[in-house]
Amino acid sequence: MKALTLSYRDLLHIAGVDETLGNIIELMAKGTCRLTIVDKSLHLKGSISAINVLRYLIRHGSSYINSLLNVSAKELMEPIVTLDYRADVKELIEKIVNSNSGHIVLIDSDSVVRGVITEECIIRRLTIDSKYHLKSSEIASVPVVKLSPFTPLINACNEITYNNIKRVILETPGQIYGYISVLDIIRFIRGIIKEGKAFSTTVDDVLSENITNVVWKRSMIYVSGNSDILEVISMMKGGREDIILVTLDGNYGVITERDIVIRIPKIIGIEKFIDKIKIE
Repeated sequence: MKALTLSYRDLLHIAGVDETLGNIIELMAKGTCRLTIVDKSLHLKGSISAINVLRYLIRHGSSYINSLLNVSAKELMEPIVTLDYRADVKELIEKIVNSNSGHIVLIDSDSVVRGVITEECIIRRLTIDSKYHLKSSEIASVPVVKLSPFTPLINACNEITYNNIKRVILETPGQIYGYISVLDIIRFIRGIIKEGKAFSTTVDDVLSENITNVVWKRSMIYVSGNSDILEVISMMKGGREDIILVTLDGNYGVITERDIVIRIPKIIGIEKFIDKIKIE
């Protein structure tokens, strides 16, 4: 099976090298945490992550948002993991595991982008016909990065950028409030732009907002730490959640899409993991 058969080959995850920060925010708000940056001939130039957008905005906290919207994508680009588009799925999973990256760009010998692989591409192809014989507790991330929802947004941004994670759990005493994601923050900023407030709002103004002004309370799905990881995969394939809470002897951990595609192959072996991937 070729890696290319699993990839996205549309334009959802791709942006031009001449895009502005304003356009990057608009594209990410549609639902992608990382954009592959190409020139007009689709030659790969780099990538931009939503986390790196946050880092840039934090560095320019005193600036009005509008003054930053025409910044070139070139100023935000970072390296990206690539793989020959002719590679098979085994090479792809090895690349994902060894690079610890859930975003791989498939290119040809001229660095032309042929496809993009994300964690979602893998998960939607995983079979749920039989158990994995792997407890959810073995995959869960512990300890969990968490905050009170009644704190400034900058606290969430700092946790996301420092830990290089997409989400932070929000917790009040004795209760899970939900979570805030990097895309929640991107969409909040996009909302300010759409409302015409970018001329009078600085980045610091945004980052001083209470988290509860950015996200509503969210119910989250729990699974037992003793449950087979198949249960979590089934939920993620169904599109219900991309982060699951795992109960662990009076505490809890979380499982994300990245945990599925990186940790499971490390534990059960790449060959057995590949056996769970099917073409639908």
